[in-house]
Amino acid sequence: MSTGSGSGDDANELLLLGQSVMVAKVLSLIAEIGVADLFDGRPLTVEHLAERTGTVSSALRSFLRLLAGHGVVEELPDGRFELTARGTLLRSDHPNSLRSILRLYTMLYATFDRADHTLYTGQSAFELVNDKPPFEYYRENPELGALFDAAMADMSRGERDDLIRWYDFSPYRHIVDVAGGDGTLLTAVLKKYPDAAGTVFEQEHVVAAAVRSSVRCGLEERMAVVAGDFFTEVASGGDLYILKSVVHDWPKDKAEIILRRCHEAMSSGTRLVLFERVLFPDNVYDQAKTHDVMMRTLFSGAERTVAQFRELLADCGFDFIGTTRVGDTLHAVEATRR
Repeated sequence: MSTGSGSGDDANELLLLGQSVMVAKVLSLIAEIGVADLFDGRPLTVEHLAERTGTVSSALRSFLRLLAGHGVVEELPDGRFELTARGTLLRSDHPNSLRSILRLYTMLYATFDRADHTLYTGQSAFELVNDKPPFEYYRENPELGALFDAAMADMSRGERDDLIRWYDFSPYRHIVDVAGGDGTLLTAVLKKYPDAAGTVFEQEHVVAAAVRSSVRCGLEERMAVVAGDFFTEVASGGDLYILKSVVHDWPKDKAEIILRRCHEAMSSGTRLVLFERVLFPDNVYDQAKTHDVMMRTLFSGAERTVAQFRELLADCGFDFIGTTRVGDTLHAVEATRR
């Protein structure tokens, strides 16, 4: 561990790190007001953008200049701005759009402002700010819930493509996707593996979206949709059970309940795969460490190390197999039911 005096470069880096909250806030606001959707392939004046968004042109110029330094837009010599390739990811119609995710972050800043609550109590700052846990809050506020669902779908799209590319589902004939959302992942799996069938297991208020996905993809004959509560029971009959980005939403005691319900639904030797971010103690920045703080602040959940996954699975009646990277952000954490 270094004990020397910090250099001027260190001070500058720390200041930039402290100021990054402003970059994040500006990026989320620009996503919220839909600036990227206004570009039609041509540079535009700030005055035009301000008129279309109901903002003050001088303030909007400052915001866009900040983002120009991060490659989101480019300011031309005549003062107009154009969208960069990176900036197109803020468009609603981009196939890999991140707009919903960044709009969701705008909603969450009040929660992050109370991260001290999580630091000192270990409890959800979201629940402190909103008087309800996130999933209950979104159920009771359908408009915000729809944004949350859209953000999760946007995030899942790129991860889904990685999973389809990197994970081999061919040995399995019936795949149960626990908390499978609108069926984004399972429909992609079934389209690639025509000999497989599957079940999306989700809450009652989500299953209609999964049914629509199965119909849209022509998979009604191979994809069942079952409503339920994974704290009570999980659909049976699969030879592979997958949970993508599920257990990180929950503290250990709740994650154990979910996995035990899976255990009850599975037969001996059935494979379980958790697609999750994995924490590595390597002193290098990666998204898992950011998400670890986010999960704790929002849900009282956590990202986990390999050792923590091994312990969690063993406590719930599973034999840990190992972890394999499946793309840029996720690992397949594999186990079999004892």
